[in-house]
Amino acid sequence: MALRWKLVALALLPLLVATVVVALQVWARANRLANQQVSLVETSLLQAKRSELVHTVELLQNQVQAVVDTELDETRAEARVRALIASARYGSDGYFFANDLDGVCLVHGRQPELVGKNLWDLRDARGSYVIRSLIASALHGDGFFMYQWERPSTKLLADKLAYVARVPRWGWVFGTGVYLDDIAATSRVVRGEARASVERTMWRIATIALLAIALVFSGTLLVTISEQRLADRRLRAANHALVTLRSKERARIARQLHESALQVLAATKFRFELAQQALPQEPNAARKDLASGLERLSECIGEVRRVSHALRPLAIERLGWARALRQLCDDFAARTRVELRLVDVLPEAPPEPYAAELYQIAQGALANVENWARAAHVDITLARTGAELSLRVVDDGVGFDPELATRDARAGIGLRNLRERVEDLNGVFELVSRPGRTELSARFNLETL
Repeated sequence: MALRWKLVALALLPLLVATVVVALQVWARANRLANQQVSLVETSLLQAKRSELVHTVELLQNQVQAVVDTELDETRAEARVRALIASARYGSDGYFFANDLDGVCLVHGRQPELVGKNLWDLRDARGSYVIRSLIASALHGDGFFMYQWERPSTKLLADKLAYVARVPRWGWVFGTGVYLDDIAATSRVVRGEARASVERTMWRIATIALLAIALVFSGTLLVTISEQRLADRRLRAANHALVTLRSKERARIARQLHESALQVLAATKFRFELAQQALPQEPNAARKDLASGLERLSECIGEVRRVSHALRPLAIERLGWARALRQLCDDFAARTRVELRLVDVLPEAPPEPYAAELYQIAQGALANVENWARAAHVDITLARTGAELSLRVVDDGVGFDPELATRDARAGIGLRNLRERVEDLNGVFELVSRPGRTELSARFNLETL
């Protein structure tokens, strides 16, 4: 997978996870609220029906009590009460019934065929005893009992809530009931509305999440494309800088070879040609030319070795940084008889590529002192302060004009090489010279490379 798509995935995954978690939480909370709302509606409706049942039964009970209190003939009183209960209605499917305490049906407003039958063992579709439970509720409970019974208008079974009261004088239990399928229908409507509300909420969350994902995806993609283009530009710039640096290094090596080894080889070739011409007539002169040519050839070999060492000082690899620098200084002092003092206050060897470059800068600076300065004393100081690494070479020679020296073909090439070495590592090269004092310094920031 490309880095761009990995970044997009890393940006989208937390958003997706957060969206899913939020959606699940909202869904669970919405379902709980919906269930609570349905339960509240069912409880409220059921309580309203209970109140209506109690009120309706109390109205009929007052009428029954009035008959009982005013009618002196017991038989006529019972007949009037039975007729009163049988004719009473409660809604379209509401009716009243009455039973004695043994379960015998005395009155039934909708099913007169049950009158006179003992319904003590009558059960509903769930297996619950209907009549004995109603009598028990009237005698010892709150008067309410829920069971299943056939709705007169539809001939279908439905849940029914009944409320019964007593006629203590005769030991009767009478009451009525309401069917609860309308509560179930209302609950289904409320539950459906709640479910639809939850679905709408989930769709809104999904829409918002998709919009957020699209925005994050687009933003991340744009950022990664922009960063990739910037990285490509930086890579091209780095490649260009590398090519330029390689080209400059090749030009510097070419200048060194042209100014030293090629000239020596040309002079050697000229000497060998003179010896070849003089050999038949003047053998002694030819031998002198051969000797001079061999001497020049030895110089050329030494110069090529010097250029090779300039590319990568082998002394550092063989001896280590400190010993190689010390040997360079000792060789210079022994060869030139110049008093040299090395002050190395570095806590450790410089990191690459600074170690090799500092060695070569010190080598080039000492070569300039040897060739041009005619100095008696040289001080070399190496120091590091924080991230800054510095080299300073000071001599007490005759001095020179740095601007004029850079235009000299032989003297200027060494200074140009030193400056290029420093600037290739983003360093600062400074050269100050006057009669009696020449100071060359190179400073590097180790954090910029």
